[in-house]
Amino acid sequence: MNEFMHLLAGGVRFAAPDGSVLSVGTGDALFVPQGAPIGWESSERVAKFYVSQSVQA
Repeated sequence: MNEFMHLLAGGVRFAAPDGSVLSVGTGDALFVPQGAPIGWESSERVAKFYVSQSVQA
């Protein structure tokens, strides 16, 4: 699934396979395409608005 998210509170870190890390916080928006090889973590409470889209081949 594709996912668009807008963080309303808190922060999240996204880690890519190459070791790079993207940190996003309150007010940031992010689009994560289907199949993106990332993991995410947060050490605080997060509130987000998100929309997911099913992608069919």
